[in-house]
Amino acid sequence: MKNKKTRRIILLIFALLLVLFIGYKAIKQYEKEKAYEEWSESDIGSAILYAIEGSAYRTAGGDISPASGLLWYDLEGRTA
Repeated sequence: MKNKKTRRIILLIFALLLVLFIGYKAIKQYEKEKAYEEWSESDIGSAILYAIEGSAYRTAGGDISPASGLLWYDLEGRTA
């Protein structure tokens, strides 16, 4: 009886940890997509995306550093 109860508690803990891990990953992915959407809808983001349209680059992402005001962005090239 005690052995079954212990096994159930251990399985419940593993299931809870799995749910928490999946939730954490889902939240991080949502934040990443939201940040990209905000950037791509900005004026500079739209300009960069327009500039790489039809080029060898398929994605871009960037941000303006609040402290220095500098723009940084990443481009990902296409593979053949």
